Amino acid sequence: MDLLDVLRRRRLLAIVRGRDPEASVRTAHVLVEEGIDVLEVSLSGAGALDVIARLHAELGTSATLGAGTVLTEAEADAAVEAGARFVVTPAMSAGAARALSLGVPALVGALTPTEVWHAWEAGATAVKVFPASLGGPGYLAALRDPYPSIPLIPVGGVTAEQVRPYLEAGAVAVGVGSPLTGDAPHGRTPRGGARGDSAAYGGAPSDSASHGGDPGNGVREDGLRGAGAAHEGAPGDDASHGGDPGDPGDGALTALRTRARHFRHEAERP
Repeated sequence: MDLLDVLRRRRLLAIVRGRDPEASVRTAHVLVEEGIDVLEVSLSGAGALDVIARLHAELGTSATLGAGTVLTEAEADAAVEAGARFVVTPAMSAGAARALSLGVPALVGALTPTEVWHAWEAGATAVKVFPASLGGPGYLAALRDPYPSIPLIPVGGVTAEQVRPYLEAGAVAVGVGSPLTGDAPHGRTPRGGARGDSAAYGGAPSDSASHGGDPGNGVREDGLRGAGAAHEGAPGDDASHGGDPGDPGDGALTALRTRARHFRHEAERP
């Protein structure tokens, strides 16, 4: 598989990281149905390896499936065994080195010019500019000046309004997590419900910046380390969102479809 060719054609890499494995699986299916079929399942999400294995079995060749937040050799081995066809790391890690030694494409995280060069010299398939929100499209364009041949993928806080500016600045593709997936991987209906989300993306696209937060930056929840899949907040938190913790809910998935179409539109428009 030529991952770079896939990314250049699709332009969007969707990052799925959730607190409910079943909700993460349903989120991935909705994304593929809406034409966003390059997926990274982050190992910082609950039951991530099981999610990857299930999606590998259920989606087959209809999606290009990868594992994210791969830090160790054991995680790289487990991710590939589960069915991941590429790995993504926040930095040049032992996990990235292991994947590359196995011949598995690796998107390696870096921020500074020095880190970008070291990741590329180490054999990265592409460099994940992370967190992209610190510099925006202008910073990525500046990195392209000394490194015109290094494929760069901005990740971290990328909103729908930034998709086109990043691509015009020279990004191979953009990686999008919670601004795209919202509450769907957590099995919750968002505050305001699908109607408010639809209005934000359909009637006033600039409002989508309000989705730019990334709630999943905490402790790794993957089964490799035995951490639980339980919601970390108080039991009442899910009720306040209008959904059952174990049920993605029609509202969350409807909102996800709306956002997915908006992101695709931004990625595909001339």
